[in-house]
Amino acid sequence: MKKIFELSPEWYVQFWRQILVIYKDNPKGYLLAAEEKEFINRNNQEFEQLLFGEDEFMSCVDFLTDKSLWKWQSASEIANLLNEKFKNLHISSAKIGKLLVRIEGRVDIVFERKAVRGKRLILCPPIAGANDIGLPPDLLQYEFSTT
Repeated sequence: MKKIFELSPEWYVQFWRQILVIYKDNPKGYLLAAEEKEFINRNNQEFEQLLFGEDEFMSCVDFLTDKSLWKWQSASEIANLLNEKFKNLHISSAKIGKLLVRIEGRVDIVFERKAVRGKRLILCPPIAGANDIGLPPDLLQYEFSTT
């Protein structure tokens, strides 16, 4: 701590002038560049928690299916299909949009979207039936703990 006070006032003036010059060259230089943000986000993805319903959705869709087999569905239709497959999931259509955005980032895929007569639709891969996804029936009946 003593070293700080041993420096001359001229040193501090010079120091702040250098900082001011650097700041004027790039006022937002302290922010991350786009490439740096992307690098950090990519590295942090493995530590992100799954969103509610994400694991269930990922377990019963096949992104490798030919796009001609994909269906235009509303968020509520997707939510209803998931709720039918996983009886105690109870996911709402409001959560589907955020869920799909997260999946787009993880799987590196873009779900096409369009509006038809005021109804927003999402081009979604087919959602497999309970028997098609290879899960035992008792797993599809799981319940969330309330603790």
